[in-house]
Amino acid sequence: MRRRQLVDDGIRTRYAAAYRRHFALWHEAAVRRGVGLAQVAAEGDFLAAVRSEAVAGGVLEIA
Repeated sequence: MRRRQLVDDGIRTRYAAAYRRHFALWHEAAVRRGVGLAQVAAEGDFLAAVRSEAVAGGVLEIA
């Protein structure tokens, strides 16, 4: 089922703030528990994204 939805600047602003809050909470939880967390983009080259986020952040090693 498809539904058209008008997304104005207010909705876009609230969504962006909620998105940032969501990942900030994940990062805070990871720090509290002493585990690594990397946010890897789904678009583009996956390996390049993993290298730039997870490897660079010390969360993942590629052997």
